[in-house]
Amino acid sequence: MKPWSRWQDWTNVVLGLWVFAAPWVLGYSQVAGAAWDDWIVGLVVLLLGIWALAVPASSGVEWTNAVAGLWLFIAGFWLDKGVAAAITNDLVAGALVAVLAAWAALAPPKVEHLAS
Repeated sequence: MKPWSRWQDWTNVVLGLWVFAAPWVLGYSQVAGAAWDDWIVGLVVLLLGIWALAVPASSGVEWTNAVAGLWLFIAGFWLDKGVAAAITNDLVAGALVAVLAAWAALAPPKVEHLAS
């Protein structure tokens, strides 16, 4: 598999950027628990997505990103302090990150054939 080719990883990079920016965009940057969780997890998802793109054979990175997505999903229930926008954002983004990362980790590597 060529580096930089998995669409799931590109989607997780975009989701990481979104989660990082969401506290400002959705207006909950003053809610410390929700904002700091999104800033930290968004950055982690972004960096792991880039790493997974650069080294597609490392399924451990994918599983780590899946765990970060699960954390984001679960943390939405108790860190977001009743802020509906933060809760909804973390539930949706966390589920997407976890599913996409697990999908990429479980996907069989594509075999590239060289023309003779």
